[in-house]
Parts: sequence; structure tokens; C-alpha cells
Amino acid sequence: LSLSQPRPKLLVAMERRAEENRKKREERVERRRQLALAKKEEERRLEESKAHEVELKRQQELEARREEQRAEQRQRAQKLVEQAQQRERLRIAKSFWELNRLAQAWCGFQDLFIETQEQGILAWGRYRRSLIRASLESWAAMAVRSLWAKRAACVARARQAELVYARHLLHLFILAVGRQKELCMHQCWDAKWHLATCRAQCRLRQWSQFTSEFVARRQRKALQQYCRWLSRYAIVTWREAAKQVSLDRAVEAHKKVLEDKVSRWLQEIDRDSSIAWSAG
Repeated sequence: LSLSQPRPKLLVAMERRAEENRKKREERVERRRQLALAKKEEERRLEESKAHEVELKRQQELEARREEQRAEQRQRAQKLVEQAQQRERLRIAKSFWELNRLAQAWCGFQDLFIETQEQGILAWGRYRRSLIRASLESWAAMAVRSLWAKRAACVARARQAELVYARHLLHLFILAVGRQKELCMHQCWDAKWHLATCRAQCRLRQWSQFTSEFVARRQRKALQQYCRWLSRYAIVTWREAAKQVSLDRAVEAHKKVLEDKVSRWLQEIDRDSSIAWSAG
């Protein structure tokens, strides 16, 4: 590097003046030319050695400064690479977290659907059990009533048989009275039968009305419970979404701060590199 660079102007000017002085001294004093020439040559050699040493020191200082700048640039480049790797790891972690959140949301929806289906099945089973219980109770009441009606009919038949037997014994004496009485008994039986059928129809209507009201009441209760559960689940989901939004905002702010720092570091590196090139 020292050989390829031009010699200093000061050194060239000094050599030129020395040469002029030498020529003048040769013209003035011819006898002392050899001694002055040797003296000047020795001085020139000393000056050249000193200049060479100064140049070597300056080159060593420049090389040391360049090595320090290269080490700083390597450290900064290593820091930038580590930051890029950290950003890549953060991006991968965020994508994995988003995938995990989607999987959790899907599982939550599946659990919600399964739970609603189970609740519907349980409600339907309870409704069927209550309907069967009410039907069995009504059937038992109707069986009891029919049993009492049969017993009453048996008693009536027995009494009628007794009356027929008595009428058979006394048909000559009470024929007209027996016929009138039989006619009255038939009318009473028809009236009783008509009254029993009317009562049975009324009970059937009451039973159907009771079952319909019972089913409607059960459906209203089930709907109210489902609405309460759905509102509670909506509130919990909204709270989780609010927390997630705040977390995303914090991550975005942190990313922006990191990008600003990286841009400032890049500007400092460019400025240092431009200063180094201008100094070189």
C-alpha cells in the first residue's frame, strides 16, 4: 500500500529545495561539494526512514480501525440475523397459536353441539316419561271407573233379575205395573249411560288439555334454560375475544417498536459505513 500511494508533497518540496541549494553550493563552493552531497544524502535517508516509519504507523492504525469497524459490522449483522430469527420464531409461534385457537374454537363448537343434542334428548325423554306417566295415571283412573261401572252393572243386573223373577211370579197381578216399571228402568239406564258417556268425554277433554298445558310448560322451561345458558356462553366468548384483541394490540405495538429500533440501527450502520468510506 505504501508503494502504490504517491509521496507526500512536503517531502517532494524539501527534496527540490535541497537540490537547488546543492546546485547553488556546488556553483559557489566546488571544493566542498562531495562533503555537502554526502551530508545531504544522509539527511535524506534519515528523513525517508522517518517518513517510512510514520507511514507504517499510519497504515497500522488504519488497519486496526478497519478491523474494529469490521468487527462492529459483524456484531451488528449477527444481531440483525438473531432478530430476524426471533421474528421468524414469533411468526411460527403466532401461526401455531392461531391454529390452536381455531382447533379450540372448533372443539368448543362441537362440545356445544353435542351438549345441545344431549339436552334435547334428555328433554325429549323427560317429556315422553311425563306423557307416559300421565297416560298411565289416566288409564288407571279410567280402569277404576270402568271396574266400578261393571260392579254397578252387575248389581243392577242382579237387581233386575230379582225384579224379573218377582215379576214372573206376580205377572198376573202386577203385569201393567211391571211393564211401566220396566219402561222406567230402561229410561233410567239410558239416562245413566248418556250421563256416563258425557262424563267420560269431559274427563278426556280435561286430560288432553292438562297434557297440552304440561307439555307447553315444559317446553317454556327448557327454552328459558337454553336462553340463559346461551347468554352466559355469549358473555364468556365476548370476554375472551376482548382479551384476545387487547393481546393482539400489544403484540402489534411491540412489533412496531422493534421495527423502529431496527430501522434506526440500519440508519446508524449506513451512516457509520459512509463515514468509514469517506475516512478511508
